[in-house]
Amino acid sequence: FDKLNIPGPKPLPIIGNFNLIIKHGLPYNDLILAQKYGKTLGFFMGSGPVVETTDLRLIKSVLIKDFSIFTNRKRIEAMMFEPYDHFLSLIKDEEWKSIRAVLSTSFTSGKLKS
Repeated sequence: FDKLNIPGPKPLPIIGNFNLIIKHGLPYNDLILAQKYGKTLGFFMGSGPVVETTDLRLIKSVLIKDFSIFTNRKRIEAMMFEPYDHFLSLIKDEEWKSIRAVLSTSFTSGKLKS
């Protein structure tokens, strides 16, 4: 992530940033990282890189403009249990298409301005 200028915590060998998830819990970890590193950040789940964002323009790009690039992304097997197995970044195929259709209506120009 350093080469891409994406901020985030330094990973530990083998476990990446799992230590932070264990320390803070998954939902709180995301909030703490966003507060510390900004809208878009990178961290590691084991040796796998993860980019996370709260930037509405980037989310709109992923859901609408470049959605075909973001289908069927790599799954993190350690996360494949309820409710995490339904995270937008982990779902595939028809479930992705169905949720994308619902979410993309939230990114119309009128709704983004309000």
